[in-house]
Amino acid sequence: MSQARMTALSYQITEAQFIAAQRLHVSFKSPAQKLLRLMTCALSLFIIASSLYKGPYWFALAGLLGLIYPWITWTLTQLPQLLDTYRNTPALHEQFHAELRDGQLLTGPDSEGRLPWDHIIAWAEDEHSLLLYLQPQYFLIFPKEAAPGSQFITPLREQLIKNSIQKRC
Repeated sequence: MSQARMTALSYQITEAQFIAAQRLHVSFKSPAQKLLRLMTCALSLFIIASSLYKGPYWFALAGLLGLIYPWITWTLTQLPQLLDTYRNTPALHEQFHAELRDGQLLTGPDSEGRLPWDHIIAWAEDEHSLLLYLQPQYFLIFPKEAAPGSQFITPLREQLIKNSIQKRC
């Protein structure tokens, strides 16, 4: 098997892969967002504790809502919007192709488009996918299910590290 063939990946993004990639993307918060979430949780715990200690007890429900707010917003607003985006965007249903050749990342239907490493500002990965950020809110999705045995993901990760591209944590 040739090196070019070993580092090629053809895939089609499924709805589950798209949602998993978006979940990974939204898991990265700015320091201000993290501080706001911490303050909201602390205030919610204070409201719960003070209402259980002195009453009224029903006020503890407001504190509980503050604690579960992130999960409520994901379930009721963000997830339906993402599903609608995936279902109504024909480009997301296309067959994608990416290839690592001579240390360059080639993308597009027939690997004709070159993506210079200095255009990638960051990358992130979890157990489901690897994301390459071209802008803070714009990224390429490489599902790990489409690359069995890490035949594409591992060499791509090595090239990202070699080119000193920042990993989002």
